[in-house]
Amino acid sequence: MNKTERIFKILAGLFQLLGAVIIVLLPENGLLLILLTLGLMFAFYGIKDIVRYFTMTKFMVGGRQLLIRGVIVLNFGIFSASLASASGLYISVYLIGLYAFDGVVDIMRAIESKALKSDHWRLRLIGGVVKILLGVACVVFMNSEKALAVLFAVMLIYSAAWRIASAFRRTSVIYVQ
Repeated sequence: MNKTERIFKILAGLFQLLGAVIIVLLPENGLLLILLTLGLMFAFYGIKDIVRYFTMTKFMVGGRQLLIRGVIVLNFGIFSASLASASGLYISVYLIGLYAFDGVVDIMRAIESKALKSDHWRLRLIGGVVKILLGVACVVFMNSEKALAVLFAVMLIYSAAWRIASAFRRTSVIYVQ
Protein backbone atom coordinates (compact mmCIF):
# COMPACT_ATOMS: atom_id res chain seq x y z
CA MET A 1 0.00 0.00 0.00
CA ASN A 2 1.47 3.35 -0.99
CA LYS A 3 1.37 6.58 1.02
CA THR A 4 -1.70 7.95 -0.75
CA GLU A 5 -3.69 4.80 -0.03
CA ARG A 6 -2.60 4.93 3.61
CA ILE A 7 -3.71 8.54 3.89
CA PHE A 8 -7.09 7.74 2.33
CA LYS A 9 -7.54 4.79 4.71
CA ILE A 10 -6.80 6.99 7.70
CA LEU A 11 -9.17 9.70 6.45
CA ALA A 12 -11.92 7.13 5.85
CA GLY A 13 -11.42 5.82 9.38
CA LEU A 14 -11.62 9.33 10.81
CA PHE A 15 -14.83 9.99 8.87
CA GLN A 16 -16.24 6.76 10.25
CA LEU A 17 -15.35 7.89 13.78
CA LEU A 18 -17.02 11.24 13.11
CA GLY A 19 -20.12 9.44 11.85
CA ALA A 20 -20.20 7.25 14.97
CA VAL A 21 -19.99 10.32 17.21
CA ILE A 22 -22.85 11.97 15.31
CA ILE A 23 -24.94 8.81 15.60
CA VAL A 24 -24.31 8.60 19.35
CA LEU A 25 -25.22 12.28 19.77
CA LEU A 26 -28.40 11.95 17.65
CA PRO A 27 -29.68 8.42 18.41
CA GLU A 28 -33.29 9.14 17.44
CA ASN A 29 -32.22 9.65 13.81
CA GLY A 30 -29.36 7.16 14.09
CA LEU A 31 -30.69 4.43 11.81
CA LEU A 32 -31.43 6.90 9.05
CA LEU A 33 -27.96 8.43 9.40
CA ILE A 34 -26.36 4.98 9.32
CA LEU A 35 -28.33 4.03 6.24
CA LEU A 36 -27.46 7.21 4.37
CA THR A 37 -23.80 6.95 5.41
CA LEU A 38 -23.69 3.34 4.29
CA GLY A 39 -25.35 4.24 1.00
CA LEU A 40 -22.85 7.03 0.36
CA MET A 41 -19.89 4.83 1.27
CA PHE A 42 -21.08 2.01 -1.00
CA ALA A 43 -21.74 4.43 -3.85
CA PHE A 44 -18.33 6.07 -3.41
CA TYR A 45 -16.47 2.75 -3.44
CA GLY A 46 -18.51 1.49 -6.37
CA ILE A 47 -17.78 4.60 -8.43
CA LYS A 48 -14.11 4.42 -7.40
CA ASP A 49 -13.85 0.83 -8.66
CA ILE A 50 -15.62 1.66 -11.91
CA VAL A 51 -13.35 4.65 -12.55
CA ARG A 52 -10.33 2.55 -11.65
CA TYR A 53 -11.43 -0.08 -14.16
CA PHE A 54 -11.72 2.40 -17.01
CA THR A 55 -8.49 4.25 -16.17
CA MET A 56 -6.13 1.44 -15.12
CA THR A 57 -7.33 -2.14 -15.13
CA LYS A 58 -9.34 -2.37 -18.33
CA PHE A 59 -6.87 -4.67 -20.05
CA MET A 60 -5.35 -6.27 -16.94
CA VAL A 61 -6.01 -9.76 -15.62
CA GLY A 62 -8.94 -9.53 -13.21
CA GLY A 63 -9.91 -6.08 -14.41
CA ARG A 64 -13.38 -7.17 -15.41
CA GLN A 65 -13.95 -8.49 -11.87
CA LEU A 66 -13.19 -5.01 -10.56
CA LEU A 67 -15.81 -3.56 -12.89
CA ILE A 68 -18.40 -6.12 -11.81
CA ARG A 69 -17.63 -5.51 -8.13
CA GLY A 70 -17.88 -1.77 -8.67
CA VAL A 71 -21.29 -2.05 -10.32
CA ILE A 72 -22.60 -4.36 -7.57
CA VAL A 73 -21.32 -2.12 -4.78
CA LEU A 74 -22.77 0.96 -6.50
CA ASN A 75 -26.13 -0.83 -6.70
CA PHE A 76 -25.92 -1.62 -2.97
CA GLY A 77 -25.29 2.08 -2.33
CA ILE A 78 -28.30 3.14 -4.36
CA PHE A 79 -30.45 0.47 -2.71
CA SER A 80 -29.29 1.53 0.77
CA ALA A 81 -30.12 5.16 0.08
CA SER A 82 -33.53 4.20 -1.29
CA LEU A 83 -34.41 2.46 1.99
CA ALA A 84 -34.40 5.83 3.79
CA SER A 85 -38.19 6.07 3.46
CA ALA A 86 -38.77 2.52 4.78
CA SER A 87 -39.80 1.72 8.34
CA GLY A 88 -37.25 1.31 11.11
CA LEU A 89 -37.77 -2.45 11.25
CA TYR A 90 -36.80 -2.95 7.61
CA ILE A 91 -33.77 -0.71 8.03
CA SER A 92 -32.72 -2.64 11.15
CA VAL A 93 -33.05 -6.02 9.44
CA TYR A 94 -31.10 -4.78 6.42
CA LEU A 95 -28.27 -3.37 8.53
CA ILE A 96 -28.10 -6.44 10.77
CA GLY A 97 -27.93 -8.63 7.67
CA LEU A 98 -25.10 -6.53 6.22
CA TYR A 99 -23.03 -6.68 9.40
CA ALA A 100 -23.69 -10.39 9.92
CA PHE A 101 -22.66 -11.08 6.32
CA ASP A 102 -19.51 -9.00 6.86
CA GLY A 103 -18.73 -11.03 9.99
CA VAL A 104 -19.17 -14.33 8.14
CA VAL A 105 -16.92 -13.09 5.33
CA ASP A 106 -14.27 -12.10 7.88
CA ILE A 107 -14.40 -15.55 9.46
CA MET A 108 -14.07 -17.20 6.05
CA ARG A 109 -11.11 -14.96 5.24
CA ALA A 110 -9.53 -15.86 8.58
CA ILE A 111 -9.85 -19.57 7.78
CA GLU A 112 -8.30 -18.93 4.37
CA SER A 113 -5.50 -16.86 5.92
CA LYS A 114 -4.78 -19.62 8.42
CA ALA A 115 -4.52 -22.13 5.59
CA LEU A 116 -2.04 -19.79 3.89
CA LYS A 117 -0.12 -19.46 7.18
CA SER A 118 -0.69 -15.72 7.50
CA ASP A 119 0.18 -13.93 10.73
CA HIS A 120 -3.04 -11.93 11.09
CA TRP A 121 -5.67 -14.67 10.83
CA ARG A 122 -6.49 -14.53 14.56
CA LEU A 123 -7.28 -10.83 14.42
CA ARG A 124 -9.54 -11.34 11.43
CA LEU A 125 -11.29 -14.25 13.16
CA ILE A 126 -11.85 -12.19 16.30
CA GLY A 127 -13.16 -9.34 14.16
CA GLY A 128 -15.65 -11.62 12.44
CA VAL A 129 -16.86 -13.07 15.72
CA VAL A 130 -17.24 -9.58 17.23
CA LYS A 131 -19.30 -8.46 14.22
CA ILE A 132 -21.57 -11.47 14.50
CA LEU A 133 -21.98 -10.97 18.27
CA LEU A 134 -22.85 -7.32 17.74
CA GLY A 135 -25.36 -8.42 15.10
CA VAL A 136 -26.93 -10.81 17.62
CA ALA A 137 -27.06 -7.97 20.17
CA CYS A 138 -28.83 -5.86 17.55
CA VAL A 139 -31.42 -8.61 17.09
CA VAL A 140 -31.97 -8.66 20.86
CA PHE A 141 -32.49 -4.86 20.97
CA MET A 142 -34.44 -4.66 17.70
CA ASN A 143 -37.39 -2.88 19.36
CA SER A 144 -35.28 -0.01 20.70
CA GLU A 145 -34.16 2.33 17.93
CA LYS A 146 -31.80 4.23 20.25
CA ALA A 147 -30.07 1.04 21.42
CA LEU A 148 -29.70 -0.09 17.80
CA ALA A 149 -28.17 3.26 16.88
CA VAL A 150 -25.65 2.96 19.71
CA LEU A 151 -24.78 -0.64 18.74
CA PHE A 152 -24.30 0.35 15.12
CA ALA A 153 -22.12 3.25 16.29
CA VAL A 154 -20.01 0.73 18.21
CA MET A 155 -19.70 -1.32 15.01
CA LEU A 156 -18.67 1.81 13.14
CA ILE A 157 -16.05 2.67 15.75
CA TYR A 158 -14.68 -0.88 15.59
CA SER A 159 -14.53 -0.71 11.80
CA ALA A 160 -12.82 2.68 11.90
CA ALA A 161 -10.22 1.47 14.39
CA TRP A 162 -9.57 -1.59 12.21
CA ARG A 163 -9.20 0.59 9.10
CA ILE A 164 -6.82 3.04 10.78
CA ALA A 165 -4.73 0.22 12.29
CA SER A 166 -4.47 -1.49 8.91
CA ALA A 167 -3.19 1.74 7.39
CA PHE A 168 -0.22 1.66 9.77
CA ARG A 169 0.50 -2.04 9.30
CA ARG A 170 3.54 -2.82 7.21
CA THR A 171 2.93 -4.72 4.02
CA SER A 172 5.15 -7.60 3.01
CA VAL A 173 4.91 -6.76 -0.68
CA ILE A 174 7.56 -4.57 -2.24
CA TYR A 175 6.11 -1.78 -4.34
CA VAL A 176 8.05 -0.29 -7.21
CA GLN A 177 7.09 3.28 -8.01
